[in-house]
Amino acid sequence: MLFACRHPKSITINNYASDPTFQVLLKDTIPSDYFENMNGYECDKYLALPHGLKWKHPDKMEKLVELYNLHALDHAYWTDLDLYLRVCSGANDFANALKRVNLDAIADDSLRILYSDFIDAFIKVLKNGDEKYVNTTDDGTDYIEFYGPEVDVSDEAYSKIRNYYYEHSIDFPDSGTFSPDSLSPKRWLPDVYTTYVGENAEPTEVQLNDLRERMVIEKDFDTKLTLVFSMLGSINDEYDFQTIAEESMTAGIYSPMLDMVWRAYRVASHRVIFGHSTWSLIPNRQFNYYRRIIAYTMLRYIDDHPDDMAALTKFLYHTYRNDIMRFGEYSYGNQSSIEMYHLFWNEDIF
Repeated sequence: MLFACRHPKSITINNYASDPTFQVLLKDTIPSDYFENMNGYECDKYLALPHGLKWKHPDKMEKLVELYNLHALDHAYWTDLDLYLRVCSGANDFANALKRVNLDAIADDSLRILYSDFIDAFIKVLKNGDEKYVNTTDDGTDYIEFYGPEVDVSDEAYSKIRNYYYEHSIDFPDSGTFSPDSLSPKRWLPDVYTTYVGENAEPTEVQLNDLRERMVIEKDFDTKLTLVFSMLGSINDEYDFQTIAEESMTAGIYSPMLDMVWRAYRVASHRVIFGHSTWSLIPNRQFNYYRRIIAYTMLRYIDDHPDDMAALTKFLYHTYRNDIMRFGEYSYGNQSSIEMYHLFWNEDIF
């Protein structure tokens, strides 16, 4: 039986009260039957940010909104393709989801046309039926091959999109302009990080209870998120970690820890609830619901602090991060295990 997760019907964030368009977007909810339907293709329900919000630096911020929306659509498409490879059926359902994709979130006319061409080309591939096979390269990497001549059209259309990305991408700031250590949780609570996070950390129940109590009373937001991050890296039972994690992600307050808490939330959700199998339920729409809220919090902060290169770097990484996929670098289950390794054992703060 699937674990029934709690989902907010709506979220009110006082910080965003001046942005009615975004308030409307926040009313998007996760379908009640989502957790009962593993096989639903959802690329037509990707969660974008609205254009035309009021910014202090509109040119820069609109470009960042566009970048976020492009990747939101891209993540949704690849995640649906990933599901298609797992279930090995449902080509028509996938094609119909692609047909319903709304490209209005892409402001650039040229890129919107490129995406439309790509979707049309890929639908032609899917209309060939479910005739496909997964091949494996010498280094163990799986890749997909479709029968039929239309695959060349699809590849060509998608390569144009990738080229556009490269030509119009926003470069990462030079890391020499800030210290990566300034973004690490070790900066705020090195003792807590050492105790609760890492390959060798095995906190006792007494320690975890102490950690939970400290999370509730902590006033400093950066420190609170470090505690939340530590808890998410340590929890192994069905303790209701979701409430405090979701409250932290929707607080509307910027912290360099936001992206790490979001990543840890995805990892904890799979370790405690959904599992690490390629057949597990992977609620990327739920995860991306919070990804978008965090992205907006980051953008508001960047608009107020345009010279904070570390904040821009965190936003770009948060935007680019892949959904949790079923297939990839890790061959023995879904890719939440890889995320867990990089986040907690390899100390990959980016």
